[in-house]
Amino acid sequence: MRDGMLPQRAVFAAVMLLSFSNLAALAADSGDGSESWAVHGQVTHLWQYHPGFRSPYRGANSLDPGSRGNETFDATLYVGARLWTGLEIWIDPEIDQGFGLSNTFGVAGFPSGEAYKFGKSKPYFRLQRLFFRQTIALGGEAEHVAPDVNQLGGMRTGPISSSPQAKFR
Repeated sequence: MRDGMLPQRAVFAAVMLLSFSNLAALAADSGDGSESWAVHGQVTHLWQYHPGFRSPYRGANSLDPGSRGNETFDATLYVGARLWTGLEIWIDPEIDQGFGLSNTFGVAGFPSGEAYKFGKSKPYFRLQRLFFRQTIALGGEAEHVAPDVNQLGGMRTGPISSSPQAKFR
């Protein structure tokens, strides 16, 4: 078994179980339909290949002309909670592993938008986002906000003033 495959498969299995469970229904409050917390997930596994080709020029950042295949794996969780009316906290951890073709050098990132990061053969952790969002209602009619990634669903009055304080990657 290749290095890193067991942890990668365990992470993949855990994320798949989370993605197939109905967490949105569990997160909804019974009152006005507002969510008090939410968990979303995304898993991406890519395999790319190119056949060999003739290349009269070759450098450190060139696409390797030999027949090559590479893969990438990415698992991201989006976890949020409403701490009190108007204040949400979100954390988006990610686990990455893999390489783009020729480490994505030589073709301006074309082979894989997923593998733009420097590759590693073992899975590694990245904290993509950690932020608080304070929303202040300024009056007006109530409107429904649909739940989404990094957004809890519920009712709010518009217009609003929203102030995210964050660490973005």
